[in-house]
Amino acid sequence: MKKDGKIVQADVGFIEDAIGYISNAVAAEEHCLTAYSIANSKGNKEEAEIFMNLAKEIRRRRSVILDKIVIETDYPLYCISKHLSRMVMGEEELGNRYSEEGDSNLAEECFKNRGIWESTIIILNKRLKGGKQ
Repeated sequence: MKKDGKIVQADVGFIEDAIGYISNAVAAEEHCLTAYSIANSKGNKEEAEIFMNLAKEIRRRRSVILDKIVIETDYPLYCISKHLSRMVMGEEELGNRYSEEGDSNLAEECFKNRGIWESTIIILNKRLKGGKQ
């Protein structure tokens, strides 16, 4: 970001990369917690512990990256930014699926929404913390 507060292209690339990372980390953490529950219900405590530790490490690393783009770490803004990041990836994946199925209208809507959610993260945080300053 330039000193006058305007976003430069490098910042947009950074925020896109960070949002992609965060959304994938949220999904990976969800899968690890599901795997933990399954292993735990089968009495496989060792395997369950592996998945829980992996989920904790993914969450820790996700938080480090989220801290780079969220200005205030007050709970609502931080958590909203995390969930919006997941929505960005969800819209992209749905758009790709609709496109493959030949439904260009729904695909276009998803890709448009992806941009809206990504812009919303930037707007909510008023300025980018990461990227070039």
